[in-house]
Amino acid sequence: MEPAPPASANAADRGWGAPCGLIGVKGGAANRPRVVARTPNKADFVRDCFQNADRSSAAGVAPSFLPLDAKDVCVKKICTTVALLALGSLATPVLAADCAVTIEGNDQMQFNIKSVEVPKSCTSFTMTLKHTGKMSKSTMGHNIVLATTADTNAAAADGLKAGAANEYVKPGDARVLAFTKMIGGGETTSVNLDVAKLKAGTEYTYFCSFPGHSFIMRGVLKLGS
Repeated sequence: MEPAPPASANAADRGWGAPCGLIGVKGGAANRPRVVARTPNKADFVRDCFQNADRSSAAGVAPSFLPLDAKDVCVKKICTTVALLALGSLATPVLAADCAVTIEGNDQMQFNIKSVEVPKSCTSFTMTLKHTGKMSKSTMGHNIVLATTADTNAAAADGLKAGAANEYVKPGDARVLAFTKMIGGGETTSVNLDVAKLKAGTEYTYFCSFPGHSFIMRGVLKLGS
């Protein structure tokens, strides 16, 4: 029987603190994204898995609602998430002919669009985020932050340190090409991207910088040919 982790162990040491969630998207007709149906409550299960594991660990006991190999269950869920994210990156790009795109985010920590192609003819590109959920900004806030894919993880990590007062974006971060404010359920926000900042052949990632969301809520953006 694996003993419960000590209360002093942090999330990374326990191996239970990685972001959780399940999403998948496939391309559809006319370059419109189609969200793949997901088994109900999978994302909720993974989130609750970590939350309950963390709470129980802090109390020095094993999670009561999980089997003794709860840690392995959580890890398997993470692997599933990573695989689905990889599949999502293969989605047919949304061609934004009008130099704008509207992306929806929900209470299940999902973006409905996973790939966007910006027309080279655009000088400015508007990215609009619509929070279709009902949860508050402090509980399930969403935003859009754009950086090169190579810079995304580091920019997201520094954003967490910047805190809610800075929309979880490091002030003056040159790696961030554009970002929206953080919003809650039922709200909408947008940002105008200077297309001149985009380089042909470079892959960019838009992500939500809210704590625990950046590894799950992601999409790829590229400059069209």
